[in-house]
Amino acid sequence: MEPKKRQRRSRAGCWTCRNRRKKCDSVSFPCGNCRRLGLDCNTETKLVWEDDSRRQGMKRRGPSKSTNPTNATQPVDGQTGSQERDHNPVTQFDYFPASLAIKGGHNDSAKSQNGPLN
Repeated sequence: MEPKKRQRRSRAGCWTCRNRRKKCDSVSFPCGNCRRLGLDCNTETKLVWEDDSRRQGMKRRGPSKSTNPTNATQPVDGQTGSQERDHNPVTQFDYFPASLAIKGGHNDSAKSQNGPLN
């Protein structure tokens, strides 16, 4: 059995089909999809791609200033700090979405989801 050859995308499709991510027959003008749906078949307009440097919602985050934060969680039920770290791994990123930024330094939603911590 021969391995399947990957089908290449046509570069001749209209921009309307490309923008809609649909296969364009590009046999005639307007193409079959645009004619059938009554869309403006656009073959000359180029799409404008957003520059990566203008990405919205992303903040640069510098290295951590403090190695021992004052609001650190203490081990529960006799666990050592290393055991707790193994169960609750934390990953540090160079940047993170602004929508995930937490105001006030702690996450109140975790308390409401898991109930009160006694």
